[in-house]
Amino acid sequence: MTLSNHKGIVLFILFLSTVCCYGQYDGLEGEVKKPSNPANTTNSTQASRDTQLIDDYQFRSTFKDQIEPYSALEFMTNGSNYNFYISLDPQAGYWWNQRILLGGGVHAGLANNHSSAGVFGFGRLTLNRIFIQGEYRYLNMNNQTTMKREWLGSPIFCIGYSSSDDMSSWISIGISTNGAYSQNMPFGAFVYRFGYRF
Repeated sequence: MTLSNHKGIVLFILFLSTVCCYGQYDGLEGEVKKPSNPANTTNSTQASRDTQLIDDYQFRSTFKDQIEPYSALEFMTNGSNYNFYISLDPQAGYWWNQRILLGGGVHAGLANNHSSAGVFGFGRLTLNRIFIQGEYRYLNMNNQTTMKREWLGSPIFCIGYSSSDDMSSWISIGISTNGAYSQNMPFGAFVYRFGYRF
């Protein structure tokens, strides 16, 4: 009876020790190889794809990377007290590949006897520091022939020279092709402007 009680106590102690103790077999080298998790495999595959997309992006530029916003101000004046004229033309647009510029803006002009206001659009092709520009202006001004305010438009062709490659400042000269428009401008068909980019 006493022997069986000792066996019971020994079994009870062994039972408690197995609950309280923890053992781990790490293999012969002590390294544990974790089983491959499908979620980890998917994540690593996705990460490698993302890395590949980033690498491709670094070497392949998109159309959005090749265009650059542009904003500037052009003005024209004669600097004479007897026949004063000044025009301001704020403009905005987009460069493409630092060669082609498309944009538009608004015009405000003031002279001794009249004022003018309107809108315009233009395209510019840059070759180093020299550029060729075509534009169309549609202005509300005093028509000297009818003596009334009218909307007159004209294509204008210009050639210009920039002080730097990034077109920070420039001067351009040109000619308007519509005779009715030219008759109502202070310099006739002749156009010259100074421009500053900001």
